[in-house]
Amino acid sequence: MGNQPKRKRRIASVADALIFKSREAALAAVQIFNNPQITFKSEIFIVTMCIAWTYLLHAYYRKKTRFHP
Repeated sequence: MGNQPKRKRRIASVADALIFKSREAALAAVQIFNNPQITFKSEIFIVTMCIAWTYLLHAYYRKKTRFHP
């Protein structure tokens, strides 16, 4: 277990990865809202945008506390 190779990140920092996820979630929310075949558009949009904001706030606080432990 201790001899496993270290994983390489595709994105340099965890905060940047969270920002990327936030953007993807926000874009998904807009795509869902603009889809005419979905019935519960506003509910799904609200939940997905809350997820996007949560990712964004996690990235913000991760960057803010990185230099001030």
